[in-house]
Amino acid sequence: MLNQEYNGFWRFDSNKIILEPWENENTQDGIGRNAFAYICWPNESWLKDTLMTCVKMQDDGFIQLYRYPGKGAETMSRDHVGAIILALYLNRDAEELKIILDNLPWRLSRQYTQTIDFWLWQKSLKLEKWRYAIAQVFFILNILMFLFVIPWNFLMRSILGVYKIPIKQMNMPEDFVEFTGWKKWTDKSIYPHFSLFLLAWQIKSLPNSFLKWLLQRLLRVESRNIVIDAVLGKKLTKEDYNTFQPTTSFIWASPMDSTVRAYFAPLSEEGSRYNDLNRGMLDYLWFGIDRIIEKSKDETIDQIKNKRPIIHY
Repeated sequence: MLNQEYNGFWRFDSNKIILEPWENENTQDGIGRNAFAYICWPNESWLKDTLMTCVKMQDDGFIQLYRYPGKGAETMSRDHVGAIILALYLNRDAEELKIILDNLPWRLSRQYTQTIDFWLWQKSLKLEKWRYAIAQVFFILNILMFLFVIPWNFLMRSILGVYKIPIKQMNMPEDFVEFTGWKKWTDKSIYPHFSLFLLAWQIKSLPNSFLKWLLQRLLRVESRNIVIDAVLGKKLTKEDYNTFQPTTSFIWASPMDSTVRAYFAPLSEEGSRYNDLNRGMLDYLWFGIDRIIEKSKDETIDQIKNKRPIIHY
């Protein structure tokens, strides 16, 4: 459940953006969290409004997206743009999605542009007539790339001595030891797990095909946590769901190994009562909320978003 007034590990600020304890209104990750929160809680339609406050039409006819309302345009990255597009697409917000897809520039910010695969993905969502064909090109491109990425990542992790850690317990983010010298560059050469997390959701949003199935199976070799596995089509087990330990920080975009640069520690039951993104995403996949949203009639979707009962006794 979400609670805008609750001051736990995750809290909402005055702009209704999700923050972690050490963050202020200059956060670089807030809008991405809000996007995935909207995916997990589609009945909280006010989250859609927070996403659209970070979308502004410019004089040149293109839109500019922000990491936080009015801030962060210079460093707006593909993972946050992709999260916004995903949230609107999966929750069937056609009008808002059209605004973004019709006016999305190649250069997303001063620091980042679209890539060929990102461009193909968003075009497949926009061009319904060509959706299936474009998706197949997207799948082929990523299959070819990950035939190289997976052995490369395995080799680099072996060189660095990377080992898996279910929950990394450290006091604060500044306590983490960074790689230096050649190890720093070796670590940077590993395909990042937050990109794999977004890619898994992008694939989920595209039409089913043999190539989609093949790519999902390939990426599960690289995946290092149960939610990415589930987004890629692997069934969550009852044991996975029941033994989940609430933790600080968003763990599902993390490899959960010794390369992690985030504050992971067990979260108390009180701390996870509201606004727990980790539990929310696990619930979303376990209870099949994605299938409910995808297959329901428009009338039912409207009832869900307006918090009206969809089952009458």
